[in-house]
Parts: sequence; structure tokens; C-alpha cells
Amino acid sequence: TCDSCSTSESNGCTSCHSSSYLDVWMSSSGECKPCHGSCTGCTGGSESQCTDCPEGRHLYDGYLGDYCYDCLDTSHCATGEECMSDYTCQACHGTCGTCSTSESDG
Repeated sequence: TCDSCSTSESNGCTSCHSSSYLDVWMSSSGECKPCHGSCTGCTGGSESQCTDCPEGRHLYDGYLGDYCYDCLDTSHCATGEECMSDYTCQACHGTCGTCSTSESDG
């Protein structure tokens, strides 16, 4: 739904609520569309267009897009877990003190 609009038409939005973005085609107004489910704020509908993340997730401002991930470094993970290369927190294998994967050779 629109936060503000220029007309009563669905494509008359000039601004949108935080969990949606303004999809504009060749005018100053457009239609509000929902952000990707991983985002709470966005500039478009893709998972790579986040501007804000749900609580407990972290915004990664990357060259190829802005994503919401579980972790960006190990400080975002629980004790005994490491932030892996896929930006998820996982427990290290029991034989390791620190790790880059959850496997025993990582």
C-alpha cells in the first residue's frame, strides 16, 4: 500500500511503507510492491536489493548487491559457532577450536 499518493489509482503512489518499494515506470508515481522476504527495507524486489534487515540478520553491502545474512563475522554467532563462507553460523566440528567449515578438516 502507498504511504503517500498522487491519485487514487494503484499506480499513483509517490512513496511506500518501509517493507515495500516504489516501482515507477516513466513518471513520478508508481505502484508499491513488497520487498523480498529476507529484507525489511529495499530498493527493489530482489534479495540483493535490501536496505534493512529483520532483527538478528545483518546487512551486507556488497559489490554485487545488498543482502541480509545470518552473520558477517563470528561476533554475530553464538558461542561455539563460526560465521561460515555462506554467511551462516554453524558449530565447529568437535575436534576443532576454530573453523571455516563444520567438517572435521575445516
